[in-house]
Amino acid sequence: MSLIRHVALRTRDMERSRFFYEEILGLKFLRYLGDGCYLTDGTVNLTFIQYDGEPPRPPLAYAGEYIHLGLFVKDLAEIYQRLNAEGFTILREDIKTEMEFDYSHVPEGSFKVADPDGNVIDITEREDEWDGVRL
Repeated sequence: MSLIRHVALRTRDMERSRFFYEEILGLKFLRYLGDGCYLTDGTVNLTFIQYDGEPPRPPLAYAGEYIHLGLFVKDLAEIYQRLNAEGFTILREDIKTEMEFDYSHVPEGSFKVADPDGNVIDITEREDEWDGVRL
């Protein structure tokens, strides 16, 4: 079986993306190399490539997202509070449903958030969220 070890995303603001994924979501910074910034979860590396041109694609509503990533976290409430404090946009409550987000409470189990470039990130603390994934 093949294993995913590397994902790359283009970013307009390298440092804001690094802050989002490292300081809020908890990935580990590895290094800068060329026009890239490398982070890791210890198994899969996430690379940001600086992009200064025209927007590479038009923004899409959630249902038409170009890409989304899924992250498992130990404390969903803590991550939510960090994201909220930094002004990041929570898109949906519970990644498996179409529930609009209600900011009056901390989501239970999972939620979707937009990263600095508008990529959708599924965040969950449920170990059984994705089929085939064992933590």
